[in-house]
Amino acid sequence: MTQEVLIWDSSAGHALLWWRAGERQARLVKRYEKRCFLTQFPLFLEQIADTLTVGPDTTVYLGAGPGSFTGLKTGIAVLGGFLYARGVTTVRLVSSLDISSLRVPLIEGALHVVARPFNDNTLFLSAFEWRAGRRHSVITERAVPGGELAAILTSHAVRSAVLIADADLPPVIEEHFSRLFPDLRRACPDGDIDFDLLPTLPLRSTADLRSDPLLLEYMATPADLQGEHTAYYVSMN
Repeated sequence: MTQEVLIWDSSAGHALLWWRAGERQARLVKRYEKRCFLTQFPLFLEQIADTLTVGPDTTVYLGAGPGSFTGLKTGIAVLGGFLYARGVTTVRLVSSLDISSLRVPLIEGALHVVARPFNDNTLFLSAFEWRAGRRHSVITERAVPGGELAAILTSHAVRSAVLIADADLPPVIEEHFSRLFPDLRRACPDGDIDFDLLPTLPLRSTADLRSDPLLLEYMATPADLQGEHTAYYVSMN
């Protein structure tokens, strides 16, 4: 892939920006404090902005959650202004969990479970199998209480499984996964993004920054949460 591409995600306690044009790459991964995000992120972006030749022909992928709603909406507000000033008006929305999966080696035939803490004993989760260079969805992203992991995952047992998650999963959740998959491989999404795998990601939608600059239409119920999950998610973030 030689086209200029920018990937942005601010859903998981860090600001992730990755840019590539041909052989040139630039990246920024910075931890942020939720309450200070709007003051911190412009400074993060300033560190790297001069190296980005972003313009109308740049293809932009935005992580649309699940994750911190505060991180999502403030990150998009700041980055949206940066993009709009450079003539970028169209962005592609993909799952933030899928973006995490671009940062680990994928294993042929294995079940890949992507997990992220939500609250207390609950996590955001999705799962896919990787076969012949394509991802095959097994579990669409959802909020799952730890006690329900067995009911959801046991029927999808395969020869091998990979858990893609940062180090902040609660110990009780780690224990659930260990009991379900004794030979579980652990992969932390901290490697370089594999741009060649971008076309394998399911596209949620294409959004226009001119008509919905904060993407509120798409972010109102991140991860397609329903009922009380949605109310809790928005109120707590």
